[in-house]
Formats: sequence, C-alpha cells, structure tokens
Amino acid sequence: MIEFFSFYCPHCYAFEMEYHIPQQVAQALPKDAVFKQYHVNFLGRESENLTRAWALATLLGVEAKVKAPLFEAAQKDSLRSMADIRDIFLQQGITAEQFDSNINSFAVNGLVKKQENAATQFNIRGVPDFYVNGKYRVNPEGLNYDDFVKDYVETVTGLLQK
Repeated sequence: MIEFFSFYCPHCYAFEMEYHIPQQVAQALPKDAVFKQYHVNFLGRESENLTRAWALATLLGVEAKVKAPLFEAAQKDSLRSMADIRDIFLQQGITAEQFDSNINSFAVNGLVKKQENAATQFNIRGVPDFYVNGKYRVNPEGLNYDDFVKDYVETVTGLLQK
C-alpha cells in the first residue's frame, strides 16, 4: 500500500493531522502488509527538497518526529531552502552530522528516485492518493461523509483482500 502526499497539500494536511487517516490505515493493516508514504515533488517551492528530506526521514526512521513540523512549515509557507528543512530536523533531535552526511547520500538518492518513479508509474496528478496492492486506487468520492474515516479504512482493508 502506498500513499502519495505533499507537505504543501492542504487535503494531505487534513488527512494526516486532523483525521489521522494514514495512522488509522496503518493500524488496521495485517501484520504482513507494507504501508509506504511517498512525497510528490510537484507541489510547492521546496517540493523537491521535501521529497529528499522525506527520503532521509525514512532512511533514519524518524518520519514520526519530522512529519508534523514539516507539514506545519509547508502549510505556513515558511520553507525557503534546504537550510530551513535542516533546521526542522535538528529541532527534532536529528544531529547535524546525521542530516549533513546523509541528505545527498547514495541511499537517500535511491529513495528519492523510488518515490519519483512510483509517482510516474501510477500517474499521480493529485494528492492525497492511495494505491493498494499496486493496482487499486482508493476513490474517496463515494464514501459516507459522516463516517468518512471509518469508510476509508474499511475500503483500504477490503481492497487488500482482493
């Protein structure tokens, strides 16, 4: 299962920070299911740097530490450069050495390419966008608004069984 998102996307912000849909989906998945979140680099001034930063967060296993502050900064349009993103990582306890020695590493470059290639493969044009089993796209339009989160999670888990 892959979620495509952008820190600049207000709907992604709501999915993540208000409704906690990715967290609820992850909790509902069977133990053998893999849930990946890929940042797209076509929204916002620092999108490419944020895709790289998300790859670094994934590599270091600090996604939960940096996700909310990156969302907040992007939503407030306060990111002007990689230095601003670096500051967020440092504020969350990632050392300067960890950031500086890995941000342009072979491993991070590989994760950046993986995110870009997946976005191309799935022809991502808007976010948030969820794909299950590499072939099913979750279409939220038909879901019950009153029980949206519950319906969304049930749709994802149902598609996993196909």
